Amino acid sequence: MILSVTGGFSISAATATRGIATNNSYQMSDDLTIVRGRHQFGVGANLAYWRSLQKTWARGGGTWDFNGQTTGPGLGDFLLGRVALFEQGDAGGVDLSQWYTGAYAQDTWRATDRVTVNAGVRWEPFYGQQICYGAIANFNHDNFLNGVKSTVYRNAPAGFLYPGDQGFPPGQSGFTRSGERRGFSTGTLLQHGSREVVDQAHDVGRLERLGDVRPVACRKRRVAIGC
Repeated sequence: MILSVTGGFSISAATATRGIATNNSYQMSDDLTIVRGRHQFGVGANLAYWRSLQKTWARGGGTWDFNGQTTGPGLGDFLLGRVALFEQGDAGGVDLSQWYTGAYAQDTWRATDRVTVNAGVRWEPFYGQQICYGAIANFNHDNFLNGVKSTVYRNAPAGFLYPGDQGFPPGQSGFTRSGERRGFSTGTLLQHGSREVVDQAHDVGRLERLGDVRPVACRKRRVAIGC
């Protein structure tokens, strides 16, 4: 809890509450290498799945503020239970999962005793993170200007969209969305270079913020209680 008494004392330990962080991951991979003459062929595949459950009760203890608005000194309000500000929230967090798939084929060709050529292809589609229980939102500026509200959560402010609303982005992932890698190297001139285009997943900590507020979680705030 967070307790603040103006002119008196304060207690600040909002995060000293129960929390859950469960991460499960599963992965399978296999590689095969075959040497034929001056060629070394290689193929392989990788399949992985992970799920993360983050849950926190950091706001469960509440925020209590006694500022002396009733009796004058903050300690007087504290002794009488005259709270100027009280805020408390229930459990918040995020539950999400993601798949990863990759496959490759390559050839290392020893063209001469001093020149080796490496070539290969890799298929690595991008699968976006799947948020459970609809704990995600999208803000549309045009909807905000036009006063368009969500049909899923009717009390949400204008401009916010949730899964199930018309216009909510479907996301970009699947078999056709794959990263790109290119590279070259020359042993005789000691030169090399590369180019890579990949998709970056969101940090779980940022997504957790969406699970700490309405409509997924609830936080209540009351002012001038007991006056």
